[in-house]
Amino acid sequence: MHNQFREQLDSGLKLLARIKVRGLPSGPAAGARPVADGIADPVADAESQLVAQETDAAKLEAQVRLGGGAN
Repeated sequence: MHNQFREQLDSGLKLLARIKVRGLPSGPAAGARPVADGIADPVADAESQLVAQETDAAKLEAQVRLGGGAN
C-alpha cells in the first residue's frame, strides 16, 4: 500500500515537472486590513483582569504542588 502511494506520488511529481506548472497562485498582499465588524473597544480593566487571572493561576498551581484539592 505504501509502495503504491509512493509510485503515485512520484508519477504525479514527474507529470508536474514535465508540464512545467506555474506554481501556486500568489496570496493576498501582506499587511493588516481593518475589518469594521472586528473592531472592538478596549476593555478598561483588562490589565487588572489579567493580573487577577495570573494570581488565581499561581494559587492553583501552588495548591497542586502541595497536593491539596480545591475544597
